Order: sequence, then structure tokens, then C-alpha cells
Amino acid sequence: MEKLLRIFVLVSVLLPAATNATAVEYKVIILHPTWFSDSLAQGVCGGQQVGSATRGTGVPHALLWSGTAESVVALHSSNLTLSRAYDVCGGQQVGEGAGRATGGEIHALVWSGTAESFIDLHPH
Repeated sequence: MEKLLRIFVLVSVLLPAATNATAVEYKVIILHPTWFSDSLAQGVCGGQQVGSATRGTGVPHALLWSGTAESVVALHSSNLTLSRAYDVCGGQQVGEGAGRATGGEIHALVWSGTAESFIDLHPH
């Protein structure tokens, strides 16, 4: 009897919450840059978005957006052969990359809004 009472109390608490649902409206913005074959946004904070995109080769390039496809900034440096950005906040972007700048190994990177600003976080 006690178990049945607990289930009834739980259902009676949850049921009113489920019936008072309000509609949520979402706005979809296409961030895909036309000169890439695919793109993926992975992090969002404070009006900025980060992710990566590939051309026909499949090699990812880290990107930063500020709410529109036209605002895209390539974070991929000429010293990197691949890069991905995973998150953004406070004007900085974090991700990973590999190339001449990292000795060919994948290292954690942080950017401050430009390709040239990347810092290799890997301990040497």
C-alpha cells in the first residue's frame, strides 16, 4: 500500500506540470559557408558560435561565427594542416589542431578570434 501511495503522489505532482506546457519558439540560422562542402557548429556562447568545416578533402578547418554565415572567421592557420573548434566563451575559442606548429601531433589550442592568435596549450 505504501508503494502505491508513493507512485500516486509522484504522478499527481508531475501530471499538472505536464499539462501546463507552453510553446517554445526557436529561430534557425544557417551558418554554413558556401566555399566548404560541410560544416558543423559545436559551441555557442555570448552571440558567437564555433565549429569546423571541410572542403572536398575532408580536412577540418576551425571556424568562428557571430550569428550569420557572412560573419564567419577562419581560425585555421597556415601553420596547421587540420583544426577544429569545440567551444567559445569570453572572446576565446578552444579546440585542437595539428601541423607544423604542433610538430605534426594533435594538440589542444586556444584562439582569440583570429587564425594568427592561436596558442598551443600542449606542455612541451
